[in-house]
Amino acid sequence: MNSKLKKYDPHLDITVKGGLPCGVVIDSYMPYLPPTWLEPPEGPEIQWFFIDSKGYKADWLFDQLTQDEIDEIEAEIYEALEKQ
Repeated sequence: MNSKLKKYDPHLDITVKGGLPCGVVIDSYMPYLPPTWLEPPEGPEIQWFFIDSKGYKADWLFDQLTQDEIDEIEAEIYEALEKQ
């Protein structure tokens, strides 16, 4: 099945661009891991994408955002994940 035609359920519902509703699907998440004697600190890292109101990938939306907007969305995602 073409991934563009696959429907997804959002992990988080948000609004962007002044009120446009969309969903966020989290592909992978690695929380912050503090340093040890042998390893440096790692993370946090996240991979995510937008979906539209029907559940389909909305890659076009990501291209419309500034880096500041993306940073704000990622902060919101991290905050939601920490609450879980």
